[in-house]
Amino acid sequence: MKKITTVMLLILSVVTLSGCKSQNKEKLKLELNIADVKECTMLVKEDGVIQVADIEEFNESYLEEAGLREFIEGELEAYNETKEEEEAIILDSMEVKDGVAKAILNYPDMDAYTMFTGAEASYYTELTEDDLASLPKELYDVELDENVPVDELLQEEDLQVIRVSDEYDLIVGNKIKYYSNGALVNDTTIKTSKDGVTIVAY
Repeated sequence: MKKITTVMLLILSVVTLSGCKSQNKEKLKLELNIADVKECTMLVKEDGVIQVADIEEFNESYLEEAGLREFIEGELEAYNETKEEEEAIILDSMEVKDGVAKAILNYPDMDAYTMFTGAEASYYTELTEDDLASLPKELYDVELDENVPVDELLQEEDLQVIRVSDEYDLIVGNKIKYYSNGALVNDTTIKTSKDGVTIVAY
């Protein structure tokens, strides 16, 4: 698994921590906690705010946690200096422990996430016919247990759709109704694919 934010990539030559187990439903929260996350995780909140937890092996003896924190904060400061306060990306928390570095970043929206990391991702709150061009022709319907044409999504009210190209435990605020190229963990969590783009509608 290789999922590294731009910040981590700039400072580390690492391999993403593998073998992590997906978070249990019992631990599902609408706020990521640095002590609880065991896997690279993206949480999409109802207000569109994105929380991303990255977990990396960290065996660089020349750099302590304080140095890594200083670097990350410097990168964020450089990004945020041209943004309004409500557009700023925030380092929520981080720790380096037992050879593992964890960092949780708060993004005001998906656009900020894609701009800062360079990753491919989209978040639709009002799906249109034009948006269907960026989605696969069929999605798996969880309730029907079968694939359905993607244009059926236009019949759903208040449907939110996410496209993600990186591998995460993706947590959303409501029950997942449709998806493609992913593995459902529970009603509100899906393991996105490291290959291609995962689609989630809820």
